[in-house]
Amino acid sequence: MCSGKSNQCYHHESQELQALQKRFISQVSHDLRTPLTKILSSAELIELSYQKWSDEKKLKYLGVIQKAALELMEMLNQNDFQENLKDFTEQNFQNRP
Repeated sequence: MCSGKSNQCYHHESQELQALQKRFISQVSHDLRTPLTKILSSAELIELSYQKWSDEKKLKYLGVIQKAALELMEMLNQNDFQENLKDFTEQNFQNRP
């Protein structure tokens, strides 16, 4: 961090903040995208193969959908996820010039 609050110092802090925001958003996007991809691809497989598949196979992919949805809900409900998001927001978006 800068000791004096010059324009150059604010610019440097702004660049650091932007890099941190990009990393954070990238990680959250990845964590959300993984179970959503499982859900969407399994639903599409069921839709495309509904007539051909046995009930057992359909239930298998419905299970994949349910498991991925539960993983997503679990991730979003975790206290550490919520606390980390809150901490990140408080540290990086409050009291900024």
